[in-house]
Amino acid sequence: MLRVGYTAGTNNDKGYELIVKELTEVENFELYTPVFFGSASLVAQIKSGIQTEQPVQFNLIKSPQDIADGKINVVDGSETEAQSLKAAIAAYMKNHIDVIVDFSKDVVNTCESKALSELCANEVGAEQTDALDWVVNGSLRIVNSNTMCDLQTVVKSLRKDWKFIKPRIAVLSEDETLREEIAKQREDGMYVFGPMKPEQMNNGGGAEPYDAILFIGQPKACEELVSSQKSIDTFGYISGLPVPITYIIVESDALNVHKAVYAAIDIYRARADYRNATRSPLEKQWIPRGRDDYKLDLSKDDD
Repeated sequence: MLRVGYTAGTNNDKGYELIVKELTEVENFELYTPVFFGSASLVAQIKSGIQTEQPVQFNLIKSPQDIADGKINVVDGSETEAQSLKAAIAAYMKNHIDVIVDFSKDVVNTCESKALSELCANEVGAEQTDALDWVVNGSLRIVNSNTMCDLQTVVKSLRKDWKFIKPRIAVLSEDETLREEIAKQREDGMYVFGPMKPEQMNNGGGAEPYDAILFIGQPKACEELVSSQKSIDTFGYISGLPVPITYIIVESDALNVHKAVYAAIDIYRARADYRNATRSPLEKQWIPRGRDDYKLDLSKDDD
């Protein structure tokens, strides 16, 4: 079973209550094995006040090595959000979990932590220079950046994590000097459009034709577009990391939790499909012009 690791925010946040409610959904066991990194005593306290149709047993463990499929696993020992995320990353590095759903409100800053730096160094041999913070709302994918250089990273993420072969990206910026760079990217075969004024998206609702919206140096306009969407269908996502990480932006409804969990699972499966599809690509075969009798020998070794 796919193992989903939950990390908690502070003990006073509503995140604990939402996590426990999500864990008690029995139908989730058909999709994945939940693993929560937090305080077992606080989980027990909240669980006692939640009514369920049938009794749900929690598997309280001290180490991720004792995770059992088909049970609600609670790894005790994390009292703060930093400890919880660090424990989840350590479990991922030892192949105990597959994805992470984070409930801490400061996950973006936490991604600069030493734990994630070590993770990227071990997995890909470098620091997480490609990490980008996304906001996802239905089919709308929004990312804010300070430079056009992140365009290649955006395209890479859309291909690997969302299965877009030729993603259509709208660049929103007040900088008209980007027009020449965007035109060059289009000549190279990328479907990039802009630069557009942020008002075109915020006021006109013109985001539907695009697979992603890239804001360049427009954090305020990006926040306005995000706030104009229905918060019940919104969650965050960190791309460019070895482990799929989604996080809760608005702790108001269980649907937000479902969206974040299922998105993390979908991204995990999309990456697996991408690896399988690109594992052994065929080399381009050059056939001499004017030779209608040329026969291509595919039985030869690549070297």
